[in-house]
Amino acid sequence: MIDDSQQLLLRQKFNPDGSDLRKAQLRMLELLIFLDGVCRENKLTYWLDSGTLIGAARHGGFIPWDDDIDVCMMRKDAYHLKKILGNKIYNDHIILQTQTNDRLYLNSSWMTLRDLNSEYVQDSKFHNNLKYKGVQVDIFIVDEGIYPRLKRLTSAFQGRFVYSPLFGRNSRLYQTIAIFNHKLLNHLISPLFRLVKNKDIYDIGYGASYSNPVQKDVIFPTTYMSFEGHFFSVPAKTDDYLTNFYGTWKKIPKIDDIKTHNVSFIFHK
Repeated sequence: MIDDSQQLLLRQKFNPDGSDLRKAQLRMLELLIFLDGVCRENKLTYWLDSGTLIGAARHGGFIPWDDDIDVCMMRKDAYHLKKILGNKIYNDHIILQTQTNDRLYLNSSWMTLRDLNSEYVQDSKFHNNLKYKGVQVDIFIVDEGIYPRLKRLTSAFQGRFVYSPLFGRNSRLYQTIAIFNHKLLNHLISPLFRLVKNKDIYDIGYGASYSNPVQKDVIFPTTYMSFEGHFFSVPAKTDDYLTNFYGTWKKIPKIDDIKTHNVSFIFHK
């Protein structure tokens, strides 16, 4: 973990207390605490992923410039979570966003826990077509036995035949085409591919472009790590998990090399 003085300098530059980014991070932290509670109560396994996991391991919380939270769940647990939460609104502002309650939420292999009292503002046709646009926790669905070649095929299908019809077009015809192709991918192609197992390689499911294939023992059994003063589930071998994806993840990038998402925030409450 980096030293306190370096962390303070980064916080002052990117997410000082009271800044919009810090308010968004704390709102997302509330979502993560809610998700963790549901998972503990129902014995569902999840783990922090991506920049959120780097933040826990390197900063003890958010990477100061990060503007989202990523977690992973095995498909069985993710489906159980969807069944538990359904389309209800929790705590007056939390909802699990899926294609069931947002017809143009056409992601493959992930769901999103949304805050209804805020909004991401970004230049994205896909995002702007969504019903729910608040700050989020992305929940990536992981499968055992993913084949990299098959994943590249499904990712290309998702981009060409699901996302592309939506970009730059507002007609119901193109939306209907995208929805049909999304169902074809998620209910026929991907389930067929999942019947063939690639040893014990675990990765985000077919259709997603995001990929971090690892062995089972890198993830399980999950353990706990502090993040913003709360303990959340993380992979068994966090260093191996992050090194596999990012390489030298422990090193802080040069300030000029730091890439941030082009987003801003609106808070309704």
